[in-house]
Amino acid sequence: MPAVSIVICSRNRAAQLEKCLNQLSLRINEHPEVELVLVDNASQDETRRRMTDFALTCPVKTKVLYEQKPGLSFARNTALAHATGDLVAFLDDDCFVDTRYLEILAKLAHHREVEFGGGQAIPFTGSFIPPSIPPAMEWLAPRSFIRAGRIKGCVMFFRSSVIRKIGSFDTLLGAGAPLLSGEDSDYVARASGAGFRGGYVPELLVHHDQTPRPRESIDRGYDLGRGAFYFKALCRGQWAYLRGWYETYARDGFPLESLAREFRGVCLYVWFRFLKLFT
Repeated sequence: MPAVSIVICSRNRAAQLEKCLNQLSLRINEHPEVELVLVDNASQDETRRRMTDFALTCPVKTKVLYEQKPGLSFARNTALAHATGDLVAFLDDDCFVDTRYLEILAKLAHHREVEFGGGQAIPFTGSFIPPSIPPAMEWLAPRSFIRAGRIKGCVMFFRSSVIRKIGSFDTLLGAGAPLLSGEDSDYVARASGAGFRGGYVPELLVHHDQTPRPRESIDRGYDLGRGAFYFKALCRGQWAYLRGWYETYARDGFPLESLAREFRGVCLYVWFRFLKLFT
């Protein structure tokens, strides 16, 4: 069984995905303990073919899967059902891994005290020069408040024992879902709430080549998802999120527009969850 499964889900971004896979292939030759799990999320371009072609020449075990329901959480859940590594790491199709990314993942797979976590995602500027002196790992205590965005979906990982305990991603959250984000923060909060110990590992580094989008659109999606996942945490009895939410807003000066969007995210989540009971 592989020590690490790396999951990459993609939808209609064949050109970007190809760049991600080609750069990853430069790092992977020396890591036979890694498997790749590639999920085509109902793409209508050449995504599936690019994945299949890559798998034919990739030096490590590579699984190419298809998920017909659009939505990142659906695609990630398909990957979870087929990933066999003791550590499952998620990488976005618009990210490039740093030179030590695979090495750090392999070490984390054997570091039993870290049960979930993530690393740094820095903007890709055309070069792959990492920060000179990364800070030390930050422990994330069980059942503690972990603010949204602290562990980013493009560079997060979970031990298989955590995944078996907390189950699948919430398909109402994330890209392509009614709530446009928050599936990664929700999954992290559930892992912490289940009593697992996490870690923020700055040495685990990816370069994010994200397509620029209007700031207002980004904030809207993040606020909707954040409101929903905070609500879910409180419903589970994770009261640290009530204090953490208040302290975050107090630090930012209580922005009413963002607060209104978060409340709307709560209402939308409750509504769509209600509808799901009858479909």
